[in-house]
Amino acid sequence: MRTGDGAGAATTGRASVTRDEVATGDPDLAHHTIAEQYSAHRPRFAGSALGFRFRLAVTQAGELGVDEIVHSMDARSWTEPYVGFLAVHVRRGWYHWQVGRDELALPPGAVGRFHNSPMTVQWSDVTASVVRLSTAHVARVAAARTDVAVADFRFEGMAPVSAAMARAWAGLSAFLDAQAAVTDGTLAHPLIRASLAEHVATTALTCSPTPP
Repeated sequence: MRTGDGAGAATTGRASVTRDEVATGDPDLAHHTIAEQYSAHRPRFAGSALGFRFRLAVTQAGELGVDEIVHSMDARSWTEPYVGFLAVHVRRGWYHWQVGRDELALPPGAVGRFHNSPMTVQWSDVTASVVRLSTAHVARVAAARTDVAVADFRFEGMAPVSAAMARAWAGLSAFLDAQAAVTDGTLAHPLIRASLAEHVATTALTCSPTPP
């Protein structure tokens, strides 16, 4: 990832843990960074870019990704599919996602799964936590714990299956944020990384709708 506006990007690594950060006041650089990290998109901004703030902090711990994104401008964007499992926990502002006739409003505190199809995404002055894991990893866990073959596995929908499961995911996301914030913390240990990735996959299977 690149650095904008002299803000400085830091990358540290130990035992397969990397940390990268981009902070900028340039909307074009911000969305180039988003496209590099997640998926291509075509944003349309609302309002002035004066005082715009963007920050993307990315922690990659083996197969598990934990990010924080801050984007202060209002915008609407068409977005290409993200290849993998990606869940968002909104901490400030809001998102609105739409895939065909399926819509999901995400106010502060809400959680949702980014769809693996083209989406229309709208947001306002948002700060959010992001958890990423490969779909293949989740599929392997699903195959080990259910009767769904790896080749047949897929998620359906964007919203958690219940309010209780939404709270469970929000709690897990906050825990992962805390682990990612600590340099040379628990994520530096391979067994803990593997266990957390397994726990994230299992929780994703429990929280997110899948075909019956």
